[in-house]
Amino acid sequence: MKRITIKLKDFEKWLIDNHLPEFKHSSYIKEFISQGFPFLILTGSKYLKSYILELTIPKLKSLNIYLAWALFSNCVTKIKVNHEVLEMEYDESRLRNIQKPLKREFI
Repeated sequence: MKRITIKLKDFEKWLIDNHLPEFKHSSYIKEFISQGFPFLILTGSKYLKSYILELTIPKLKSLNIYLAWALFSNCVTKIKVNHEVLEMEYDESRLRNIQKPLKREFI
């Protein structure tokens, strides 16, 4: 079981360092993160998902963000969140347990 703690100011720095061109100006990043972690999680922020994946299981970043997040979310065992801090516990071994064959149907 692993635990990660993410602070809003660290996430803001990562956004400025890695995604500033997409936001056009750092003031837009500040406005974006001012909503806090509960809002970013509930709205499914792709930036927050990418940041969490980069910090936890970087090998998933090579996949499509939605597929990677679906796989990672099966590993999460606990989430504690407030406006400024996000804490997650996850079990990477669960990633291996969810590999099931796909059921294919042809019509």
